[in-house]
Amino acid sequence: MGAKVKNRPRFCPQRSSYPEWYGYVSTFYSRNAVVKYALVKRLEIALELTDEYLRESESILDVGAGPGFYFPAIAERSAAQVVDLELPHLKAVKQMCLGEDIDHRFQLIRGDVGHLPFKDETFDLLYCFSVFEHIPFLSDGLKELGRVLKQSGVLLIGMPIETLMSKAGRKVLGVGGHRKGEVVNSHRDMGQALTDYFTIEKFRKVPGNIMPDFVSLYVLFLCRKK
Repeated sequence: MGAKVKNRPRFCPQRSSYPEWYGYVSTFYSRNAVVKYALVKRLEIALELTDEYLRESESILDVGAGPGFYFPAIAERSAAQVVDLELPHLKAVKQMCLGEDIDHRFQLIRGDVGHLPFKDETFDLLYCFSVFEHIPFLSDGLKELGRVLKQSGVLLIGMPIETLMSKAGRKVLGVGGHRKGEVVNSHRDMGQALTDYFTIEKFRKVPGNIMPDFVSLYVLFLCRKK
């Protein structure tokens, strides 16, 4: 499994579990405390919000999982299916799961959030982080998430809060942000669109709900189907 990284977050994989060519995760292992906080805090909150559901759920789906950075924490509690459109992510995550000895807990599937390859009401718990800011079909995509979620199921969905300060902060810290014109939907768009299909039970911002948007980094919505 390789040498341990002392400054890695407690729930994350070893860097050596990922292939060397997969630079996407490099900033997660940064020794810069501010960078690490910005990238990892949202995942800690996500696990906190869904801990009881993870332990009770028989079927879990992560849509657009990217590097699967929190998969070891999920594997301690349950198993999951994973959908991502990008083949490099899936290849890297497959190697990481093998390196962490959790490959038996995850089924990796290449797919599109607009057309998920599952039957209606399949899953008890859905995760979807940093996906919907990129896609133009916000309402249709949320409807598709609702289709595969059981009536009693829970959705945790998150996205960055894009402000001038957050963009400037990423530039100073050297953390890759979105390219010009790439962000299609804002967190406000998300909050409004969610109410068409879901009831928002909890709302968490990073670093905290008391902080105004212009100094916030990320937002998470815990939802149930209407």
